[in-house]
Amino acid sequence: MNRLLEGEDLGRVKREVLMVSRYLGRDKAIDLVRKWMKKHRKFSRAHAVLAELYLSVGRIAEAAREFELAGEGRANISLAREALQMGEPSVAMSILRGFEEKERDARWEFLMGRCFAELGEYEKAVEHLEKAEEAGVRGARELIMDIYLGRLNRPDLVLKATSSEGFDPVRIRALIRMGKAEKALEECSKCDTTQDGLYYCGLASLINGDFARADSFFNALLSRYIAGERVDDVFYFKEILMSGAEGEARKYFEALGYLLSGDVERAAGIARENYGMGGSLKPYFGYLWGNVLEKEGKWGEAFSLYREIYSKFPGYIAGECALRAYDIASKRLNDPALAKEVLREFILKYPDSSFSEYFRTLL
Repeated sequence: MNRLLEGEDLGRVKREVLMVSRYLGRDKAIDLVRKWMKKHRKFSRAHAVLAELYLSVGRIAEAAREFELAGEGRANISLAREALQMGEPSVAMSILRGFEEKERDARWEFLMGRCFAELGEYEKAVEHLEKAEEAGVRGARELIMDIYLGRLNRPDLVLKATSSEGFDPVRIRALIRMGKAEKALEECSKCDTTQDGLYYCGLASLINGDFARADSFFNALLSRYIAGERVDDVFYFKEILMSGAEGEARKYFEALGYLLSGDVERAAGIARENYGMGGSLKPYFGYLWGNVLEKEGKWGEAFSLYREIYSKFPGYIAGECALRAYDIASKRLNDPALAKEVLREFILKYPDSSFSEYFRTLL
């Protein structure tokens, strides 16, 4: 390695970096490139090599600086997006502001809106996202609605921004959030042949406590659709309905109603109490409690709870909890090693689970 530092062949250095990275780790590879650059400062292209290494270990700010020194365009939209995906909104915002004047387009507005949302400055987030929405950026409207519902707890703003004509899932969520489940059921019944329509009809029925009606909507959905996010949610709800513990189920959906309506404290109280009681639906109450902890930004507590549940309780709920634990470890705790540990634990414990098939693709 020391002899390598004497040469000026960048291609040779890059090959050596790959070997060092593979066998000794990326931190060693970063150290190697930095030492080489001290000896051969005129090779600005080496900054790009170092930038890629920084990026691979999640050190976004250093990566942005090295890309800029290399004279490359990576310190732009794509790099800001990667910073956001790695849970670094402040770094992403810094990158975006670095080229604000020359590249302030609709994508810039969208990402800046996401940065402000992640940092809790929701009014500023909406300002940027509205500009992105006007330009037709995909996902901008959904994020604005999510801020109104999930962050500002202003479902009334959603109702003002949407129409009762036709079917709009965001509007249905707002009605449920406002405690108007019957009205939500009335509106989504207009489109009860689609996956979303059937799902929200069933969800509104659950919140109203009409389990038989909810089950009929869910059965209709499963008879027409075999895949999709709504299908996964329906399997989850049907496990609860089929548990035979009707009293606990009513408590669960009461708590879910509070959570959807923004009353996090009451939802947490019911979920925490019933998880501690150890009934038939204990893992489901635990999963709901984990959702509350995530909404409160208590990532470590949520991770530990999900891990406890999938370690003790088999079935579909175990897979859901493992998936949440994996997402938290990789995206919120920024610990890829811990995330892979979750996958390995689950696969070892439940090798024949359909979740294990998917988790193997992530390793």
